[in-house]
Amino acid sequence: MRKLRDLPSHGQAVMIQLSARRFRCLNLACGRKTFAERLGDAVSVPSLRNVTGGSSSARQIASQLMTGDTLPEVELDFVASLLKQVPELAECIAAAKRLTGVLCKKGKETLEKVLEDAGKTALGSFVANLRSDIGAVQAALELPWTTSPAEGQINRLKMLKRTMYGRAGFGLLRARVLHAT
Repeated sequence: MRKLRDLPSHGQAVMIQLSARRFRCLNLACGRKTFAERLGDAVSVPSLRNVTGGSSSARQIASQLMTGDTLPEVELDFVASLLKQVPELAECIAAAKRLTGVLCKKGKETLEKVLEDAGKTALGSFVANLRSDIGAVQAALELPWTTSPAEGQINRLKMLKRTMYGRAGFGLLRARVLHAT
C-alpha cells in the first residue's frame, strides 16, 4: 500500500492539495501563539529530506548527478529513482560530463563534437549560448592567460570599499588599499 509521502509511480507527477486549519491561542501565558491541525503520518509531505536523508539544494543534486558511483547508498538510490523518472536526464548528464572533460582539458574530444552531441539533448539552449560566443570559449581553452589575478584584486577593492562606506574619507580608503596585506 502506497502512502502520500511516497514518490509518484510510473513517472507521473502527482499534486495533492490539502488544507489544514490554524488555531490561535488566546491565553497570554501560552508559549505558542498558533497551532496547526495535525494530518497524520500517512500524509507527510514528500521532500528531498525524506529521500536523501537531508535537505538538498539544486546545486547539491547537480553534484550528486555528476559525481557518479562514489556516493553513499542513500544518495545513489535517490539518483537512480530520479533517472528512472526522467530518462532524458541521463543523456544530459553524459553530455555535461563530456563538456566538463573538454573544458578541464582531460580528454581528447574536440569542443565542436561535444557541443554538437550536447545540442541534441535538453542542453540545447545552453549550447546555443556557448556557440554565440564560441571565439571567447576557444580562446579560454587555448590561450595560457587568465584574468583570475585581476578579478581577485577587483573583489578585494570592492570588499574594502563596502566595509568603509560612510565611515571615512578618500585618504583612509587610499591608505587601506595601498597598505593592505
